[in-house]
Amino acid sequence: MRAATILSILLAVGVLIQISIGELGARGLLLMAHALIGLAGVPLAFVALLMGRKSMASLVYGVVLILLVLTQATLGTIMIGWLPLGPVTALYIDVHRYNAYLLLIVGAVGGVIIGRQRRRQRLAETVSESSKL
Repeated sequence: MRAATILSILLAVGVLIQISIGELGARGLLLMAHALIGLAGVPLAFVALLMGRKSMASLVYGVVLILLVLTQATLGTIMIGWLPLGPVTALYIDVHRYNAYLLLIVGAVGGVIIGRQRRRQRLAETVSESSKL
């Protein structure tokens, strides 16, 4: 299995775990674990972007995911108090929650689309190479 595939699976599982922890109403140590897992996802998402920049579609997909991840991390750090930008309102909480689901959906749908595109490209390269023989 390719490193990019493993990283994508790790990120997808991480998002699922984060959503689960968040929906449990994380408090105390669980909230701290939620925050640290989320922050660990930021550099992993950047690595995934760098690994997946083989086509314009995968680059755009990666940039969209990075923006969603950075939004999520920023909102989370505001809500936990690490980035004090005023009182935490219900809007912060709602956007943080729905952004997590958006991240999951965009990640899954985009991953399938990019995966299909890469398979078609490999198939076309294989056909091209075999026709040269």
